[in-house]
Amino acid sequence: MYNEDELLYLKMMQENINRMATNSTKAKTWMISTVSAFFAIQSCMVDFRFWLLFSLIPIFCFWYYDGYYLQIERGLRNRERYFVNLKNETETSRGIEKLKTALFDFTPYPKDKDDLENGYRETKTLMFNKSVCPLYVLLMIAVLIVTIIANL
Repeated sequence: MYNEDELLYLKMMQENINRMATNSTKAKTWMISTVSAFFAIQSCMVDFRFWLLFSLIPIFCFWYYDGYYLQIERGLRNRERYFVNLKNETETSRGIEKLKTALFDFTPYPKDKDDLENGYRETKTLMFNKSVCPLYVLLMIAVLIVTIIANL
């Protein structure tokens, strides 16, 4: 059974995980808004033909942020899973000490079974995750197609 401090810790950990997921969603929203602004400005410009390609810069920046937030979210989930496993296995005095040290530790824990087999997943690796990559690649392709069409 969990005591009050442990429940508070798990609640705060869930709030941090939710915050990272929200940050990831906000990064996507800001990226789409920024690229839309580039499209709007391009529709008014006559002189600068390849100006729309500058919108690739915020796409790459927000893509990196999205991967970074995903990395932190996974690390926090691993930390939470580690704490729950410690709690379930605690029977010895050494286990109790490990549990006390883990309590209120919010450092992302990058090691889970997949990470040990595949190596630690860095932000650059998570940028190409199936939940992150398609949106950014499709948007970059759309920007390139619109730039080509606008310059015909």
